[in-house]
This record gives sequence, structure tokens and C-alpha cells, in this order.
Amino acid sequence: MKGLRCLVLIASLIICAALLFGLLPAIDLDVTLPFAADGFLLKSSALAVTLRQIGQWLPLIVFLACLLALATPLADPRRRSGLDARCLAAILLTFALGPGLLVNVVLKEHWHRPRPVQVSEFGGTGAFKPWWDRSGGCRTNCSFASGEVAAATAAAGIVVLVPAAYAASAVILGIVFTLIVAYLRLAFGGHFLSDIVFAVLLTQFVAASFMTLFHSRRWRYGREGILEQDIRQLAFRLHARLPWLQRHPRWLVRPARSALDTPSFSPTLGSVTVVGWERADEPAVIYGR
Repeated sequence: MKGLRCLVLIASLIICAALLFGLLPAIDLDVTLPFAADGFLLKSSALAVTLRQIGQWLPLIVFLACLLALATPLADPRRRSGLDARCLAAILLTFALGPGLLVNVVLKEHWHRPRPVQVSEFGGTGAFKPWWDRSGGCRTNCSFASGEVAAATAAAGIVVLVPAAYAASAVILGIVFTLIVAYLRLAFGGHFLSDIVFAVLLTQFVAASFMTLFHSRRWRYGREGILEQDIRQLAFRLHARLPWLQRHPRWLVRPARSALDTPSFSPTLGSVTVVGWERADEPAVIYGR
């Protein structure tokens, strides 16, 4: 999801959610009541606990996989991941600034809203607070907003990397995964409905912002291939300078203006030209694509 219209839509949904849960805070209590009636017994279910652990680890796996794919040229500049570097960067930044900074650092640590299991209505000792009231009794790692749901929403962003033929199925799987994580947070008494809704919408807004930015032709990295080109250029320079590579056939980097007259593939990357594995007793060879 990208574009100004998408951002306006998500911002409008955030405003609507703020008004709905602000004017009718009892919605949170009503939605949580069925789970609290049995003392949040689902959190003692082995299956439910396993599903929650999957929901915690899968976003981390997605983040690391995207990071590895984006950094592939650093290990071997000749290799390509086959994925759009702009989308990979947008997903990584969404993780870092959405679930990472906004939700888990800014909100959860400074918005002192008690969790459902902590409020007196459901057997705790604290007072229930609507989403906008920061004066609750929780001191750290509080209820607003849900970090696990935010991470699941960010992980679902990998649908932008899926081929068009499978995009619909990927979107459905992403939605189902996020809903399962959200349901378990409600069932475990970890979050109110408003915590979950805001986690999804805020993360989606961050994701849409980065996707829009990385597809805007108004700046350098909004153009296709530029980001990957710069990463590969950095990789060539690193391979030319890392000391341990001196013991092996190494990359030879020299000014573009002194490149061979008719290379088999244009080796110019910014201000450097890459000429391949060169030994003292071997002629220089231009890398193929």
C-alpha cells in the first residue's frame, strides 16, 4: 500500500478509532469480558502458547530475511537477491520505526495504561483507563499499544515482495496471521481491543509512508535500481579495501575514465569502475552480469 490517498485513508481510520474508543471506552471492557469470564484460561493452553511463540518469532525471522536479502551484494557484488531493494528497505524501516521505536519505546514505555489482567474489572488492582489517558498505574511495558500485533502487521508487509500471481493469497495469509496474533493478545488478557487497533493502524501508516517514499521519483532512491546500485558500489569498495581479501584474488577498482574501451557489461557504479579478479600474471577480466 502506497500513495498519498492511502496515507490519507489510514490517517482517517486512526482519527475514527481515536474518536470511537475515546467516546465509547466501554467497548474495550465489553470485548475483553468474554475472555476474562473464565480467568483468561486460554493462556494456559499449550497450543495457544505455541501459537503465540510463533507470532513472536516469525516477525523476527521476516526482519532478518529481509536484512539478509538487502545485504546480499555486500557479500558478493555479483549476486542479486531478485527482490526490489526499495521494498526491502521500506519493510526494514517499518520494523525499526513502527513496532521498534513508536510502539515499544515511545508508547508502551510512556503511556501508563494498565493491561486487562491488571484492572479491577478483571481481577486486578488497577483502574481501567481509556486509550487517551496516560495516567494509569502501569510503570513499564504497558498496554498501549500492542507490540506483538504491531510486529505481526509489519511482517505481513512482505506481501509487497510476492509475485502478482500469488499476491491475493499472500494478503489473506498476512491478514489471518495478524488476526491470530491479535486474538491471542485479547484471550491472554494482554491488551484491549483499542491497543490492537491502534497498533495495526499506526504500523500500517508507517509502512505506507515508507513505501510511498521509496516509490517517489522526487528523490534518488525512489527510482528503481538506484538503491541496489549504491549498495553494490559500496560492496565493490569494501572488497577492494578489506585487508583479509588481499590474501585472495581481489577486486580491482580504478577510475571510470580509465576503464576498458568496450567492456562486456558496463562496470561503472557512480564514480568507480569494477574490473574483476586480477592477478599479477593474469590479464584483467571484466565481470559479466
